[in-house]
Amino acid sequence: MAVHGHTYEFQVKSKGPVSRKTGKIADGAIIEDALHMGIHEVLNRKNLDTDVSFFINRPSTLENICLFAWRNVGVIMAHTGTQVYEVSVEADRCPRADGTSIERTRVSFSGPSFFYSSRGYTVLTSQ
Repeated sequence: MAVHGHTYEFQVKSKGPVSRKTGKIADGAIIEDALHMGIHEVLNRKNLDTDVSFFINRPSTLENICLFAWRNVGVIMAHTGTQVYEVSVEADRCPRADGTSIERTRVSFSGPSFFYSSRGYTVLTSQ
């Protein structure tokens, strides 16, 4: 079986109380660290189906990648008082062996609901 890679763009939306001191809901560095630790360090340059335990018993679809990011970043952000309320994952156009391709696709997860769009943050490549 040939292995190929994908590039995914992640967007994480969060909410929380606004700090009177900073005027923000969370320090930007904390959010960047959460994204790096919860997504990039775990998925970058990995075969999702064999190297990441979350995907051992579930397929590595955009929906499940989105759910994975929601859970991981949510756990890391929980101690900050900031809550993740939506995660979007977008995959680049993917060529097929028959010469056709799957266009750019975005999946968003917000609680129990998924939202789809076909037709844009590049964070990682899995292979």
